[in-house]
Amino acid sequence: MREAVIEARVGREVAFEELVARAFIEKGHTRESINNYFDLKSGIAREYVNGLVETIQKEESREYDQPKASK
Repeated sequence: MREAVIEARVGREVAFEELVARAFIEKGHTRESINNYFDLKSGIAREYVNGLVETIQKEESREYDQPKASK
């Protein structure tokens, strides 16, 4: 799992640099503002995933806590 997370992060950074940062630099943005944008988007994604994980955990907990139907 660790390797998958590392690869995902590297891929995201490369894509960001090639697709977003380069265009921002051409428009005159500073490296600081570009990094802030990257961090903002990372935070939004993190919040979304945390909410999704919480929803899944609650659903799993409800399923686990339900009494099993007897035969």
